[in-house]
This record gives sequence, structure tokens and C-alpha cells, in this order.
Amino acid sequence: MIRLRATGPETRIGSLVVNPGGPGGSGVQYALHARSQVSAAVRARFDVVGFDPRGVAGSVPAVHCLSDPQLDRYFATPDTPGNTAQRAVVVSESKLFARGCEKRSGALLPYVGTANAARDMDVLRAALGDAKLTYLGKSYGTYLGTPRNPRWRRTSSRRRGSRSRCGRSWPTACAGPAARSRTGKP
Repeated sequence: MIRLRATGPETRIGSLVVNPGGPGGSGVQYALHARSQVSAAVRARFDVVGFDPRGVAGSVPAVHCLSDPQLDRYFATPDTPGNTAQRAVVVSESKLFARGCEKRSGALLPYVGTANAARDMDVLRAALGDAKLTYLGKSYGTYLGTPRNPRWRRTSSRRRGSRSRCGRSWPTACAGPAARSRTGKP
């Protein structure tokens, strides 16, 4: 985790937790580039906080699925296959990726994912001393902080009334659990 303090501490509102999406993007690296991602006005009023979700980048242990040459080939695969042959390559590479994850990181896989990252963000929010999450998510990161995510939905209790842990949220793209995979299937 990294916390870049607000540049205007006298007008500080709280923390802005950021996630670049992916899945698999490093929130730490994203926060380190806050000057190009978050306006000066926002940086003046919020600490910019990035974290690497479980299994990602600097988190330990990290998920590893492919060798470097295999990963290069995987990323060179077209995202939008134009014909049956290209689609077959995408499916083949995706299956290789899945098998590699199971082989190299299978014991870790049940403990990484959207639900785990959302719970970890709630713990992070509390550790930062913020009553509500203020969040900037991009790409797949939008789902982690959106009200659609059950972790942030308003709940009700007879003793406490309605409450929500979600404050401000700036999802910058629509990518939820129904987003299509590389194979075109949900």
C-alpha cells in the first residue's frame, strides 16, 4: 500500500483509494503516477492511496500463470479476433493461461478475486480512518467500488437504521461481472 498525502492538508477531506483495473493492475504503481491520473484540485483535498490486490504485483504471494515468453505470446493475441482461426488462437491461449494459473498458483486462487479485493478495500478504508470509501476505479476496477458490488450496498438494521460504506465513487468505465471474457463468453 502507498499513501500520498494531500497537497493541501488544511482543506483535506479524506483518502481517495485508486485501482487501475485489469484485473491485475498495481494500485501502488497507479497511485505513484497520481499527477497524471488525478487532478491537482483532487490531490489537494485527498490523500491518494493505492494498494495491490491479493495476488497482484507487489502483494505476496503473487499469482503467476505463465513464463515470460508465454506471457508475451498471450498479450500478442488479438483482443478482437476477426475470423474462426483467430478465435481458435484466442481460445487456445486463454485455456493455456487458465491451466498455467491452476498449475503455478492453484492454492492461492480461492483467496483472490473481486469479493476478496472489495473486503480488503473495506478494511483499508477503516484503517485509513475514513467512515466512507472515496474511490477512483478504471476499467475492471470500476466494479470494485460501484454500488452494484454487494460490499458497498446500503444495508438496513432496525437498531442502526440505513447505512452505507460507500461515499464518493468515480467509475470511469463500465465493467462488471457480466463483462465478456477474451473468448466472448460471459
